[in-house]
Formats: sequence, C-alpha cells, structure tokens
Amino acid sequence: MKTITLILTFLLATLFNGCAQPSAKNANSNSQKSYIPKDLQECFIELDKILPDSIKQSIPTQTEDQFSSRMHMGLGMWMRNNWGLWKGSRLSKYFNERGINHPDDMSGIILDSYYRKNSGKEIKLEEQIIYYQSYWKVVKKPAKDIFPKGVNGLEFNSGMYYESRTKGKGFVHVGTSSKTDDIWIYDYHLGWAKVSEANIKRIEQNVKNREEVLIEIYQRAKQ
Repeated sequence: MKTITLILTFLLATLFNGCAQPSAKNANSNSQKSYIPKDLQECFIELDKILPDSIKQSIPTQTEDQFSSRMHMGLGMWMRNNWGLWKGSRLSKYFNERGINHPDDMSGIILDSYYRKNSGKEIKLEEQIIYYQSYWKVVKKPAKDIFPKGVNGLEFNSGMYYESRTKGKGFVHVGTSSKTDDIWIYDYHLGWAKVSEANIKRIEQNVKNREEVLIEIYQRAKQ
C-alpha cells in the first residue's frame, strides 16, 4: 500500500510541475492565451488534451478525495488562473449562474466531476452545488442582528468543522467578549448556546462524534 502511494505521489508531483505551465504537446504554449471552456463538458475536453494518459489511467486507482486534494494546488491552480475563474470569465459565469461564486469551489467541482467521469461514476452536479452552497451558509459568521437577546460585543475568531449525518457540512462558531467572561457558540443548524470552557474543550477533542457532543451541549443549555 505504501509503495502504491509513493508511486502515485511521484506521478502527481510530476503532473503538478506540468500543470503550473502545461507542457503537453496539445496544450497551449505559455505565449498563447489558454482556451477557456464554456461549461463543464468543455472542461473535460480540455483536460483530456492537457493531461497525459498515464495520469488519466491512474485516476480510478485513487479515491475522489485523494485525487482532488492532490490536484488542488497544481492542476486546480492552473485552471483558476488560466481559465479566468478569478476574473469573471465565461466559465466562472457558468458557475455563477448555478450559485457557485468562489473559484476554489469551481475548480473543486471540475476536479471531482472529472474524477467521476473517468471512474465511470455519476457526476451529480446538482448535489455538488448544494454541498458548496451549504458550506458557505454554515461558515458565515452570525450577524449582530441575530445575536441572542441582550447579548452584545461578541467576537467570532475561531470555530470547528464537523460532518453532520443528516445535514452535510457543519460548523460551530465560538464567540467571546472582551467585556465579560461569557462564551457563546453559534451553529447554523442548532442556533445559539451559552457554554463553558470545558464545553469548548469537549467539542475540540471529539472530532469524530462532534455533532453528537454539540447536540448534547445544546440540549443541556436549554434546560
């Protein structure tokens, strides 16, 4: 297993160097403006031109998370820069029209979809879109107008992710105040709860069952 991982790492490292400035014979040269796909299907066509066969053939031997995470800073960065995802290109507008606005999310969808296509799996574009939209909902810091009644001056400088069994990605925001010793947490799915430092430590330490710990803390806070 370690041998396979090392081989894949070597192959992908080679790809990273190539993707920073594509050198495949069919890819655009550095002096030419890269062709920008108009939609997801055209992304597949361009990636088929750019990527060597050895890389495409290795895709089914990896998990989706392995492929996408390893490509994010190589091929992903190349796409974000050369396909104008930061600059309002037609491809970025294609994603904007579907509710995806961050270039990292756009390249993430392209990579996951390309992996699925080459692995014979359903792309499930709508499901991917919902995943990223849900992510931005949960990580958004709570606005002052939804603070608990009578609570002011909270500052949210930390938080913790978790995977919800029923709601996808979760994130709990930790709020503190310079005027009091109070600690409040806010979760998009669960709402507000005033907690102790011991509660925060429990949440931090319980990574795998963080949602269950949070539910328990919220239930006790309501009693």
